[in-house]
Amino acid sequence: MSKLAIATAVLLGYVVQASVVPFIAIWGVRPDLLLVVLVHAALMRGPTTGVIVGFASGFLLDIASPQTLGANALARSVVGFAVGHVWESVERGSLLAGTLAVFGATLLHDVIYLAVIAMTTHGSFPSSLLTLALPAAVYTTAVAAPLLMLLGRFVRPRRAARRAY
Repeated sequence: MSKLAIATAVLLGYVVQASVVPFIAIWGVRPDLLLVVLVHAALMRGPTTGVIVGFASGFLLDIASPQTLGANALARSVVGFAVGHVWESVERGSLLAGTLAVFGATLLHDVIYLAVIAMTTHGSFPSSLLTLALPAAVYTTAVAAPLLMLLGRFVRPRRAARRAY
């Protein structure tokens, strides 16, 4: 799978996130489609791709919301690295592993993001975790399975490197 396909998935995910997802929000909670794209790319390609996709997708979201500039890019870069770092110990083709990774990644992203926001705005971090992070993780995980299956057709694991001997 080419870098162009990953970039296209990020851009398409951003467009859908900005235009369609607000209409499927439940009690103000929205699934994070860009995070699903990030998790899939990091699982398939490793931590370097995870950090790059995480930063790019986070920066796109930060541009749309300049009052929190940098918070999404930071949180998604950390998530991309963390998910990509465990990619060798996970069966990459497993839908269950992918959806569990999405749940964990969503919680990790929200913890980092909300901590940064709480430090800069003096918000209530614990209540935000319960009212925002947990419902968002559940909703994002619920929509992740079909999206992961679709992404699996386009973003495949990198081939193993040939041994020199």
